[in-house]
Amino acid sequence: MEMNDKLIKRIAVDNAREALFGCRPNCFGNMPCDNGRLCDNCNSDYFQKAVEDEYSKLIKRINRE
Repeated sequence: MEMNDKLIKRIAVDNAREALFGCRPNCFGNMPCDNGRLCDNCNSDYFQKAVEDEYSKLIKRINRE
């Protein structure tokens, strides 16, 4: 199965949110910060770096398979 770049980035963001902040969707798929904008945690440089690292890990894993 080939994954497109947008989906990989979305997975990276979701994984980083859960790892750093314990933020994950509820049973309806809504995140605590879903009210139209991101919370302060997701707007930090620390979070952006974590997303980049997670994206790199996913790309490496996909390329190995």
